[in-house]
Amino acid sequence: MNGIIIVGHRNLPQVLYEIINDMVGNNDNFDYVNVYPDDDPEKVKEQLDKKVNKMKSKYKTILILTDMFGGTPSNLALTFLEKGKVEVITGVNLPMILKLKLSEKDYSFNEIVKFIKDYGKRNICIASELLGC
Repeated sequence: MNGIIIVGHRNLPQVLYEIINDMVGNNDNFDYVNVYPDDDPEKVKEQLDKKVNKMKSKYKTILILTDMFGGTPSNLALTFLEKGKVEVITGVNLPMILKLKLSEKDYSFNEIVKFIKDYGKRNICIASELLGC
């Protein structure tokens, strides 16, 4: 099992966390960090560092999911990249997290990283194309 941390703007991470908790529960390996516009980036980095270290004490590998590449949450998360141990995936969405929580035991760390990225992309749809309208 992997440690999972969602990092993003405002309360998006918390809301995603709460939805997944309502849907599948058992979020022992799951946490979040909200990043607000007035937050001191160093304080947020310290908060993220504590959560990453807590996850490292329980899990061999950690996925940090962020809302968008290039934003402050993503930039802070990137400082924790550690090949084969901590990976950052940007563009987080609800189907991606749900699939991750339901299937993470079925894949190695490298496999789940690639699978979840592709799964997130596949779940971005244009409704009229999907429904044939």
